[in-house]
Amino acid sequence: MVRPGWSDNNKTILNETKTKAILASGKWLDKRLGQVKLNATEHEQVNSQKLLGVKIDCKLSFDEHIDDLCRKLSPNISGSLC
Repeated sequence: MVRPGWSDNNKTILNETKTKAILASGKWLDKRLGQVKLNATEHEQVNSQKLLGVKIDCKLSFDEHIDDLCRKLSPNISGSLC
């Protein structure tokens, strides 16, 4: 999937235990990647992942992120926003 040595060529260090694969696709397209290997290590493909505090999903929707925020905030807010 990715060129061998990508992380070395781009002077980055991958944390093999945290690295996951996500395929961003359209609303109506449901696809899975085959094996995803970086530096000879196979990585899990996920449907959503938290990145810099924002949960993104394979449909590029923020629904899961908003649901998580509502779950965290609802006990602290009188009245219902979510």
